[in-house]
Amino acid sequence: MMISHRKANETVIAKINKAQRPQYHSYIICEVTMMAHLFVLWIFVFLQIFTSCYVDSKMLCTKTVQDYNYKYVTYWDTYGNWEDDPDCWIFCDEKYVVHSQKTGSYRKVTYARTVHMCCPGYRNVRQFSDTPECEPVCSRSCINGTCISPETCRCNYGYVKSDAYTCKPNCSNGCDNGNCISPENCVCKAGYEPLQTKGSAKKSCQPICSKPCVNGICVAPETCQCTKGFVKSDKYNCKPFCSSGCPHGTCVGPETCKCDLGWQLVQLNNSTNKTCQPICSKPCVNGICVAPETCQCTKGFVKSDKYNCKPFCSSGCPHGTCVGPETCKCDLGWQLVQLNNSTNKICQPICSKPCVNGICVAPETCQCTKGFVKSDKYNCKPFCSSGCPHGTCVGPETCKCDLGWQLVQLNNSTNKTCQPICSKPCVNGICVAPETCQCTKGFVKSDKYNCKPFCSSGCPHGTCIGPETCKCDEGWQMIQSQNSTNKTCKPICSKPCVNGVCVAPETCKCINGYVKSNNYSCEPLCSNGCPHGICVAPEICDCRPGWHISHDNKTCLPVCSKPCVNGTCVEPNTCRCLLGYRVSGKFTCKPHCTNGCPNGTCISPEKCECNAGWQSTSLNNSMITSCQPKCTKSCINGICVAPETCECTKGYIKSGKYSCEPFCSSGCPNGTCVSPETCVCNSGWQMIQLNDTKIKTCQPFCSKPCIEGTCVAPETCQCSKGYVKSDKYNCKPFCSSGCPHGTCVGPETCKCDLGWQLVQLNNSTNKTCQPICSKPCVNGICVAPETCQCTKGFVKSDKYNCKPFCSSGCPHGTCVSPETCKCDEGWQMVQAQNSTNKTCKPICSKPCVNGVCVAPETCKCINGYVKSNNYSCEPLCSNGCPHGICVAPETCDCRPGWHISHDNKTCLPVCSKPCVNGTCVEPNTCKCLLGYRVSGKFTCKPHCTNGCPNGTCISPEKCECNAGWQSIRLNNSMISSCQPKCTKPCINGTCVAPDTCKCFAGYVKSAENVCIPHCHYGCPHGVCISPETCVCNPGWKMTQINGTTNKTCEPECSPPCVNGSCTAPGRCECYFGYENSEKNNDCRPRCSNGCRNGVCTDPDTCLCNAGWEMSETSNGTCQPVCSKPCVHGKCIGPDTCECLAGYEAAENNTCVPRCAAGCTHGYARVLTMITQHAKKTKMHRQ
Repeated sequence: MMISHRKANETVIAKINKAQRPQYHSYIICEVTMMAHLFVLWIFVFLQIFTSCYVDSKMLCTKTVQDYNYKYVTYWDTYGNWEDDPDCWIFCDEKYVVHSQKTGSYRKVTYARTVHMCCPGYRNVRQFSDTPECEPVCSRSCINGTCISPETCRCNYGYVKSDAYTCKPNCSNGCDNGNCISPENCVCKAGYEPLQTKGSAKKSCQPICSKPCVNGICVAPETCQCTKGFVKSDKYNCKPFCSSGCPHGTCVGPETCKCDLGWQLVQLNNSTNKTCQPICSKPCVNGICVAPETCQCTKGFVKSDKYNCKPFCSSGCPHGTCVGPETCKCDLGWQLVQLNNSTNKICQPICSKPCVNGICVAPETCQCTKGFVKSDKYNCKPFCSSGCPHGTCVGPETCKCDLGWQLVQLNNSTNKTCQPICSKPCVNGICVAPETCQCTKGFVKSDKYNCKPFCSSGCPHGTCIGPETCKCDEGWQMIQSQNSTNKTCKPICSKPCVNGVCVAPETCKCINGYVKSNNYSCEPLCSNGCPHGICVAPEICDCRPGWHISHDNKTCLPVCSKPCVNGTCVEPNTCRCLLGYRVSGKFTCKPHCTNGCPNGTCISPEKCECNAGWQSTSLNNSMITSCQPKCTKSCINGICVAPETCECTKGYIKSGKYSCEPFCSSGCPNGTCVSPETCVCNSGWQMIQLNDTKIKTCQPFCSKPCIEGTCVAPETCQCSKGYVKSDKYNCKPFCSSGCPHGTCVGPETCKCDLGWQLVQLNNSTNKTCQPICSKPCVNGICVAPETCQCTKGFVKSDKYNCKPFCSSGCPHGTCVSPETCKCDEGWQMVQAQNSTNKTCKPICSKPCVNGVCVAPETCKCINGYVKSNNYSCEPLCSNGCPHGICVAPETCDCRPGWHISHDNKTCLPVCSKPCVNGTCVEPNTCKCLLGYRVSGKFTCKPHCTNGCPNGTCISPEKCECNAGWQSIRLNNSMISSCQPKCTKPCINGTCVAPDTCKCFAGYVKSAENVCIPHCHYGCPHGVCISPETCVCNPGWKMTQINGTTNKTCEPECSPPCVNGSCTAPGRCECYFGYENSEKNNDCRPRCSNGCRNGVCTDPDTCLCNAGWEMSETSNGTCQPVCSKPCVHGKCIGPDTCECLAGYEAAENNTCVPRCAAGCTHGYARVLTMITQHAKKTKMHRQ
């Protein structure tokens, strides 16, 4: 609408200007002498675009914009004409007359106006209306919600935020084990079903178990949890649990055991617990019953049979016998001795003589004490580990030094050693022997007591002043060698040695490959003189044409255009054959063989390539070869006479295809035929000529004579009959009996030892050495001189007598013959059951009731009974059988209202109903367990101090929490409470209900269980890192909003925007009337007409350059200024005129008429004036 209105105005103005345009004369004659300029002030008001934004109920903002209109403006228009002078009548000139007239035109006028628009973050939904209607904009659709402000969604009823743009349905009671699919609509997950919670109208998703949970409850799909006192036996069943594990029994109920066969339930002393104890049919002597019919020995005893234990000695009674717990009886030659500071006694050996510097360790056996070694049987001498060099060991590790040595203690040691004495100090050395010095490392002897420093280098050109330390002579200096720590004296040269090395003061030595040219310079040397070239470096030549350098750069070699085959290029394009070759062409030589190569072909000098079966061989160590027959293997002791054919030499015979062996006619027994008719005896054999013959044979060799035997093999003797080997070369007589206790002095002839005699055995011709006892051995035999050995069933009573032995020891009796006892008075011999043994048992005139006769007329009660009189025992109940009568050991017969316990020891009260969570303490009277409270006569319920909110009290101080809640102990106490459970952690919030988080102050929900910090103004172009705290994005900076305490992220532009606004990081938006310039972030004013010949200083405002000016008729452009009017011309530049058609430039920037044929004796302007005057006169006259 606005655009069409402007176009109509422009059309009307154009018509008006055309109608009022003045009519000018068609030609101009007079020269303009002056021009009057009338300037009308044209005021252009430019308003910088700015926007003031305010928010009202419709989210409208106002904006001031620049607009324009057209206004009629009057001004004076000046023009000039050449006209006749009215005061002149003849020969008059026209004169230039200037006229002015008032005129006008429509001009474009700029003004500012205010428009309404939607604020940022809102959009106009009324497109074709002067008054916009704004609504907020959310960049993403609000799912299950409404966009209520820019980028802000509000959830519909029954929905809660899951993120900034999404709302999810809400189930106020939670939806554990299910999915909330719409407000208050929970659909259970697979394996769960909706069930009404006990004591509530609400339903929750409870797990499904396809089978009932025996002794447990279903806690998850197909998952059972056992009740208290039970544990899992399989997926759906729980079995009772007994903390003791019911050893030797079966757990038949929580903490209730049933014993196995052979075991009985017994209450432990000072305890309410009962365990299965074993039953033994007989008492365990010196032990206890540990399993059915199984005894375990008491401390100090070990098993001797099933029910009996014998004493045990931990030491094992070495050298003695254990006769009681830890009590020994020593063997012969040992005695019982009590150890110092101990109650223990051990068997110690007896030595008839004292052990000097040692101890007796066995009968008549000494062991040296520490620091001593044996000198004889009973004596020990001191020992010094050092060996006391240069001294004598006089005590353990104590030496007495020899003459010339002294005892000295070593540094950092308690040991003393014998050190040598030197009468004078050893200078740079140490005393190593009396009056003998040894130099220290780095020094050598100069005299007996003095050592001088040693330098391995010898200090050439210097003096050795310390070990490996030299002082250089004059003209030399100490320099460290490269890659070494050694320093040597190097010579000093005042000038550098060119291609050389300074080897002595002011003396250079050329480096390898160079020779002296003057005192300090060397030139390269080519040892061959560089024939055919010039020496440019050591052994490197630069060759002449026709020659080339060798690979080692030392020799100039001739160049041949073709390779010399089997020859050498000796001159350019000249070959010489190699030794052993003959010329066959200019560049070719062929090999030469002197013998002509019979049986082969000459392939190289004096080298033949032999035919098949032949091989090339050098003749008589010469270079000449010939083809000889080839045998794949060497002909041993023969020669190859044809391919693969050997012929034996004289004295040899064939042993194989390629081998020949020497031939000996005797065959060489015990030797080897090493050459024709020549034997070499084997090792240990020697060549001996047979008696009265010329024949020699290999006979064995024995280095010593064979006593009572013959040498039958090398170093091997064979004994004569009746003799056997005593060592390698000796034979001793042999006695088949071995001559025990005697010596074999001849074949089958013995000589008895002292105390033994030769006796002929009954029914035998053999005689043996028998011992001699001066007295007869009673109940024994003489087994050694004066030594008796008891016969079986007897033991020693003295040296020559043996008494009968009874293994039982004959308690309460006397051993009268082997294993035969005679009982004492009051005892009788009785055979044990299931045994052949007989023992002395006591005699009681009356039977022992519930007891055993243990001594004459003495009864001992059996286990579980106590004496009532001398021959009777009554049962014992350790607890006294309250509420009953003791009828057997630990077995009570209870009164009415009481019943016997499983172990038959205690009378327990009878309650007609089980005491749930309690104990029956009197007939039909229950007492609650600790942590339980009475809820009925026979029922107790668990007590939880805190009441178990959000759960059920299932055991003392233990809550079973509702679904979605978990039990947590409070402050490290035994009391627990049900706290809500969130499957995911609450980030920046607290779990206040199952899977429900409550955000901390200053935080809002962004997703499930996640709270993010909240910034009231949304933190555009930044990140809200904590409540009301923004951190701007890169390129943005925190700026305080004017007039408020609020801050916002504003874009940063560097450098700052000139004539524009920073709308994004590093991006400027120019104000109205401005445009981007080449300079970064700088907006320059825009002039619509381009402002040619001037500078645009403000929008559509030009400042003209010097020599140019703005006029009312210039339409806002700069026009040139000419200081003098351009007569018959047009001002096209400062003081520059362009002549009109028919005129040409003259002096002083003027234009004069141009005559095509020329104006001889006149000028075009005068003729024109006369013609015009004549016309005017004629008209006047008429």
